[in-house]
Amino acid sequence: MKRFSVILSVLFVVSLMFIACNEDKTELGWINGSSGAIDEIVWADGDEEWTKDGGYDEDVQTESKEVSETTGSVECAINPGTGFEAASVNIKDVGGSTLNLSEGESYVYTIEAQPAKKSDE
Repeated sequence: MKRFSVILSVLFVVSLMFIACNEDKTELGWINGSSGAIDEIVWADGDEEWTKDGGYDEDVQTESKEVSETTGSVECAINPGTGFEAASVNIKDVGGSTLNLSEGESYVYTIEAQPAKKSDE
């Protein structure tokens, strides 16, 4: 009976460790490296969004948020004075708009958002 209690206790501890290991959170945040405000930031087709009244000004860091998707691209909306529009995004130190994150880590990337080039330009 004592052996059974020890085995049961060990199994309980192992199951708690397994549950704790599977609850790794991946967090993502941004710093605006643009020359103007970024009004909306969207990660991985809507997995998470960052918005703020008046936008995130130059060199301002967003709050970090837990994300489910570890692979995806970032999209931004800006208001260059003519209304909200989609922007071309570049993640500094990555050179594009796509990221591959490691589960359970916390990331903050600097992004640059510029008005997207019109097809008739």
